[in-house]
Amino acid sequence: MIKRILLFFVVICVTFIASYFFHFSVLENKDLQLSFSLQRVYFFYAISAVLIYLIVTVISEKTPNQAGYGYLALMFVKIGFFLILFKSTVFSEIPIDKPEKISLVIPFLLFLSLETIFIAKLLNNK
Repeated sequence: MIKRILLFFVVICVTFIASYFFHFSVLENKDLQLSFSLQRVYFFYAISAVLIYLIVTVISEKTPNQAGYGYLALMFVKIGFFLILFKSTVFSEIPIDKPEKISLVIPFLLFLSLETIFIAKLLNNK
């Protein structure tokens, strides 16, 4: 169990570092300014991915049949926290332009795919 968690943590950290700096350099090269902190978005998704994986791992150890439902509930909680933390960006009266929309979606999809892959492997082993 500890080995899986450490592997997931390392993958998330490497993905965070590589994707954040690549994404930041692309925005910098095109002289695009975002109305939100890209670093905060990446931190939010990285930390939430690790927390969700930890919680689903604990749930799968205690009640393996309920782990999928736990993951689904945690995804709703994650989206809710994101909307609360970034409400000034998401719900602002000024429309979000295309680069900002893409900059919000890329980290979401990246970390969601990693979460899903690792949790699917975890649940298939149970």
